[in-house]
Amino acid sequence: FYEFILIDIGFVEITLEMDKTIPSIVNYSKLKIIKVLTFSFWNQHPFTKKDFSRSIIPSSYNYFDYQKAWYKIIFEKKSQTFMVYQF
Repeated sequence: FYEFILIDIGFVEITLEMDKTIPSIVNYSKLKIIKVLTFSFWNQHPFTKKDFSRSIIPSSYNYFDYQKAWYKIIFEKKSQTFMVYQF
């Protein structure tokens, strides 16, 4: 859910770099930061829901979900190592 928020709005690109000897293992992921949405650009109440472009459950998110997505992707992904860079 949280990873999809950032991908769906087009603010990040995530690329998985697979192990060359065991292709089912992810060595690390690249997280390309394209844009960061500030509250002033949200342009509505932070609890107002926005719909995803594709059908998933839950079908919408708010600004606080968006903020939490950054934290969860960067700090709580214990099973993955990210190379983070800004474009």
